Amino acid sequence: MNILAITYWSFKEPLVQAGAIPYLKMIRKELGSEGTIHLFTLEKDSMRLNSAEENEAKLMLKEHGIVLVYRRYHFFGLKAMLAWLGNLFWLSRYCKKEQIDLIHAFGGPAASSAHVLKKFNQLPYIIDSYEPHAESMLENGSWTKRSLAYNILRYFERITSKHAKAVLATTAGMKEYAAKTYKTVPFNFTVRPACASLTKFNPDKSYSLSRSELSIKEDAIVCVYAGKIGGIYLREEIFDLVKVAHEKWGEDFIFLLLADVPESELNELLHSSGFPETQLRFLYADHKDIPALLNLADFALNPVRPVPSKRYCTSIKDSEYWAMGLPIIIPQGISDDSQLVKDQDIGAVLNGFNTKAYEQAIDKVERLMSDKLVLKQKIRGIAKKHRSEDRAQQVYAHLYGEGGALRLKEKTFFTLIYNSYADPLYQNLVHEYLQHQTKENINYRVQLVTFEQEKYRIEKEEKEAIKMDLREKGILWHPLTYHSGEFMFIKKFYDLLSAFWQLGKIQMVHKPKLILAFANTSAAISLLFSRIFRTKLMVYSFEPHSEFMVEFGIWKETGWRNRLLRFLENKTANYADYILTGTSHMKKRLDSIAKGEVHRAPSSVDESKFSFDKDARLQKRSSLGWGEHKIMIYTGKFGGIYYDEEITALCDLLHRKDPSWRFIFLTPSDHQYIWDQIDKCSVPRESFMISESHGSEEMSEWLSAADIGLSAIPPLQSQKFRSPVKIGEYLLCGLPYITCKGISEDDEIAISAQVGVVVESLKTQDLVHLNENIDHLLSVDEEEMRRRCRAAGINYRGRAQVDQLFSEIFAKVE
Repeated sequence: MNILAITYWSFKEPLVQAGAIPYLKMIRKELGSEGTIHLFTLEKDSMRLNSAEENEAKLMLKEHGIVLVYRRYHFFGLKAMLAWLGNLFWLSRYCKKEQIDLIHAFGGPAASSAHVLKKFNQLPYIIDSYEPHAESMLENGSWTKRSLAYNILRYFERITSKHAKAVLATTAGMKEYAAKTYKTVPFNFTVRPACASLTKFNPDKSYSLSRSELSIKEDAIVCVYAGKIGGIYLREEIFDLVKVAHEKWGEDFIFLLLADVPESELNELLHSSGFPETQLRFLYADHKDIPALLNLADFALNPVRPVPSKRYCTSIKDSEYWAMGLPIIIPQGISDDSQLVKDQDIGAVLNGFNTKAYEQAIDKVERLMSDKLVLKQKIRGIAKKHRSEDRAQQVYAHLYGEGGALRLKEKTFFTLIYNSYADPLYQNLVHEYLQHQTKENINYRVQLVTFEQEKYRIEKEEKEAIKMDLREKGILWHPLTYHSGEFMFIKKFYDLLSAFWQLGKIQMVHKPKLILAFANTSAAISLLFSRIFRTKLMVYSFEPHSEFMVEFGIWKETGWRNRLLRFLENKTANYADYILTGTSHMKKRLDSIAKGEVHRAPSSVDESKFSFDKDARLQKRSSLGWGEHKIMIYTGKFGGIYYDEEITALCDLLHRKDPSWRFIFLTPSDHQYIWDQIDKCSVPRESFMISESHGSEEMSEWLSAADIGLSAIPPLQSQKFRSPVKIGEYLLCGLPYITCKGISEDDEIAISAQVGVVVESLKTQDLVHLNENIDHLLSVDEEEMRRRCRAAGINYRGRAQVDQLFSEIFAKVE
């Protein structure tokens, strides 16, 4: 892999020496001998390398497989913009010449160039040191909201956040900032704090530089600051603070300033503050000399201007200070560092910029320095835990190591769901599988299209939050509107056009490798698209939906909807590349007509989310006042493709023979309608509880409270091809069940695993022996029955088997 690392800094600057080169060496370590890293810098006139320095730098980098290339730096303006365009064309040609595979941009300004190069050269890029640079420049007064520089960089920060293949932020809070400010959460968001070498920065090393060489007494108290003055850093406040330190310690105090600042400006600051020049040691040092200079100090300053955006930025100087065991004085709200200083008691956090605040900080540092040896060991231990290069190496291993996100070719999959995002059918089935795939395969991207029904309406604000959460997981959600009611044909045709429009846009940009359709209606739309664009088609939960609708009397055999869907179902069966169907019955039918692979994949359940909960059982039963009663639970709809009044009639039959029975209905169906059905039978209302479950945790708790579950699917011919998810939920929660004969393979499992009661139907005449059969089943020891049910559930409906199928199919698609 050939990498172009772009910086907007000069080679000599600490940001390159400490904030880029060490990390490029880590990347080089992960790449092994593969490829070359090309480091691009912008050289300021004041820092330009002479011939000897350039040769030395190139030789040093060459040892690590890094090539140095540079252009001249221009301060922002018309000339700089022209130079920027020239640099982009130069870099574009350089990328082609050197066969660059990926761009590694350090900071927002460099990322803007990377994004343009992506357009020119079709190169992916990542953003390292991901921070809000534009906002920071605005807040510290360097730019204004109307300035061209601010608006250009702000635009690129927003767009690069959406298009970067990965970002490495210096603080975890940057994720929240990106969501709020850029309206996105970047892919592969990783926290890589500014780290320092604990070998290079080590107070136990012997350094050649001594205090005497800088005319500093051995017993002097030395405060060091290595950085810039003004801009994003404080200016006059630095000298006001050290003036307070001088007033406390007098000539025993020395301020060691390691900065690139004109003498005229420095003299002005000394004069205005009243800090004596005799107590100042001022020099600009190469970064390689910084450890020796820090070794002369007793404490350090990090005078970052505490504007809001600095909460999301990290100064590498803090890591270097801590590696040398130095306590620091820092303003509030800087990165994670201010809080770390406060929580770990390793310095002082300024609560203002006035004499009193400076005195409090100096006094705090003096107390900490009462045992310098213990303090130094403590701080260095914190540096090792929070800011060692080992932490950064792990981050780069995740990206560039074998099997890392940037070593794998990105694969896009399209998923079409003719259901709403919040529909339990999608949430409990497909959504879990998609999340598993993107979690296990960091190079996978899923383009998800759903049709949102009014019943599952999600407000705009929540919808945007869901989109950002999904994006972080590698899933990009495109919600469309579901249409129904009068003029059905026209509305469904409109839905089809909407799907095609969205599919077409995704196809043009992302070129998906596979279309995944959930259930037959989605499959019919996807089939047309896959044939047009020659994209592989995978159908999950293939069932003869048209047969269901006719058998239940919802559609007419001769109706246009039945004819159209049956035609498309047959075509899907003929042409789909991969078909996952819920039962062996359907697999047997498809095997004779399918062109592609056919797999049995029943509606499965996550065993980690559904399990028996003893405490929930006691709590739920106690809250209902049903502590010792027998409880039957039904989780599903009433009517349509389910039984209706037969459910309450079954409850009546059980209760008349044994009044200790109680009944729980967790259903999205109209509750008043159900109460009306209950009132028609002899069972008192207090024997029923009707609610609607919200999520797997609540469902698992209710199932734990019951003794047996009910499946209310009529035993029509086509129902053997169906795979109701509720059976898996029942079994994994240790709950036996009642089912009709010929439903999925549920009847076969009920008998073979001895975990259920099978009846011919829920008609009263077919329930003559129901009470006796249930009593026989429930006479088994409770613990034994729960173990038996869960084992059967994992084997029959455990999610792992379907996850494995998805993994195998996704992996083989190229």
